[in-house]
Amino acid sequence: MLTTRTESRLGDLGSRAAELAGRQEALFAAYHDIFLSTAALAVLGFLISLRVRDSDAIASMRPPHAATAARQEGST
Repeated sequence: MLTTRTESRLGDLGSRAAELAGRQEALFAAYHDIFLSTAALAVLGFLISLRVRDSDAIASMRPPHAATAARQEGST
């Protein structure tokens, strides 16, 4: 994503791409774009995690061998 955004920002410069200041500004803008998109993804993941109920998550918190032992004890 960073490479694509950098190329896009540099392409927007046109003939000024040779200028060092213009290139640095374009690179900074590309990093800024990617930072904002990853921050948005992190917030989205956090909001989704709030919807997970503890009762649904508890089954995945048990070690696999404990779940097998509990089933074997219950069947005898």
